[in-house]
Amino acid sequence: TATAVATGSITNVGKTDNTYRIDWGTAKATNYEVKSATLGELEVTKATMSLTVTGHDDVYDGSTYSVKVEGAPAGSTIEYSTDNGETWSDTAPTITDVGEQTVKVRVTNSNYELGEESTTLKVTPAPLAVTTGSADKVYDGTALTKAEASVTGMVNGETATAVATGSITNVGKIDNNYRIDWGTAKSTNYAVTSESLGELEVTKATMDLTVTGHEGVYDGSTYSVKVEGAPTGSTIEYSTDNGETWSDT
Repeated sequence: TATAVATGSITNVGKTDNTYRIDWGTAKATNYEVKSATLGELEVTKATMSLTVTGHDDVYDGSTYSVKVEGAPAGSTIEYSTDNGETWSDTAPTITDVGEQTVKVRVTNSNYELGEESTTLKVTPAPLAVTTGSADKVYDGTALTKAEASVTGMVNGETATAVATGSITNVGKIDNNYRIDWGTAKSTNYAVTSESLGELEVTKATMDLTVTGHEGVYDGSTYSVKVEGAPTGSTIEYSTDNGETWSDT
């Protein structure tokens, strides 16, 4: 008796003969010779990767984000491309500031089919709310302003200051507009999405006029009406027919 024992073994992708040995039982090996051997083949084919590739899509918060790849088999090479596959790097791209980029990921492993996925890194502006104060006064020839202003919504300890810029001198009403002075923050990482603007209003003042005519005995002189207290820039008109017609003479 003798027994043939298959000894072929293969782990990684490839193909090999299923070799053998003979375990001699009651027979003597020297009395036999293998004249014919039909060897089977052992073949391992590539497996399919089960990849999960995660990007980022959120509002700016000052943090840095990258692509996350899960499911890559041990020993794999992971590469990234941000130019649609023109060039590849084994350094994962990151994003911090507002912007967007498409990232291709490829994972190579000799025992697996090529794994390819795409994802996006995207950061949108953080929303800000700006409030300014209101004020009003009677016209006095000087500018009306209100310095009260605030901005809320800054993140990550970054700083910016809202400065009220509204100014009105003559009678009327305007919004108390503003500008933002950016401190440690980048303006491109923020967007004002809410404004609560105060109003600046100047109302009409009351004139303090003194109008003096003439009353006296004829002396051959010419007299006229004297008007005092008219503000600079005023138009003074006169009527001798109870307001039916007016003249600046």
